[in-house]
This record gives sequence, C-alpha cells and structure tokens, in this order.
Amino acid sequence: MNTYTIKNIEHALDELDIQRGDCVLVRADLRYLGLFAPEPRQAPAVLFQALAHRVDLTVGTLLVPTGSLSLCNSSTPFDPKTTPSELGVFSEYVRTREGAVRSFHPFFSYTALGAEAEEICSSVPRCNVPIGCSPCLKPVKLELTDNSKPSRGQGEQP
Repeated sequence: MNTYTIKNIEHALDELDIQRGDCVLVRADLRYLGLFAPEPRQAPAVLFQALAHRVDLTVGTLLVPTGSLSLCNSSTPFDPKTTPSELGVFSEYVRTREGAVRSFHPFFSYTALGAEAEEICSSVPRCNVPIGCSPCLKPVKLELTDNSKPSRGQGEQP
C-alpha cells in the first residue's frame, strides 16, 4: 500500500491553487490515498491543519459533507451537534472542531468552519431533498451576490 506525508498534501494543495480567503468544499475519502506517514490516525488532523492554514479561517471557509444516512427510516433523532457524520473520518474531524457550524438535515448536512460558516450552514431550509438550497451551493451564491469577481472555476470566461 502506498504511503503519503505532509509534503504530499502540501504539493497537492499547491497544485489546486488554494488561496487565503477561498471557500473550499472538501470531499475526502482518505482511504484511497494510502497510509499517512508517520501515523495514519494523524491524517485528518494534518489535512485539516494544512487546509485551514492555506485558506486562513479568519477570512476563508472549509465546507465538508456530514450526512448521517443510517438515520433514514429510523426513529433516531438527528442532532446537528452530536450526530456523527458517516461520510468519512475527515468530515467527522471537521464536524467536531470548535466553531464548526452544521446545517440541519440528517442525510444531506454540511459542516463549515471559518469566516462564512454561519452564512453557509445556518439558513438552510429543512426540506426533504435540499435541491437548490444545499449549503454546497451557498459559496457560489455568495460570490455572485457580492458583485465580486467569481472565484476560480465559478463562471470565469477564458
């Protein structure tokens, strides 16, 4: 099995051109990267620290999906603060950080940390299927309603 280090993570972030102030949606299944060296259990924390440093959470935002699909057709209540994410160790790591804001939807919830966390996750309607109102669409809408230049990959014309 392959191994990777913090240097590999930093190189990947360089390739993605993630900048201070960006709002970054991260869907990460760390299993496919291999084993993190020196200690695999450190991978979520190291990736989080690298991303948080890169976007600077005082001006940027990290957003991760944090759905809990096992609640479907169950009588278990959903609590955004305590119900674990079932979408990987990285999303659960972000969900449990101080200051994290989670949207209220058991299956399609997102958690954000940083400057726009409240704006992105707090005002999401409690609809069955959040088409058109998902937190993952909010960064795009924020960019367009601020009359600012769209971020890389969000409507730029060559």
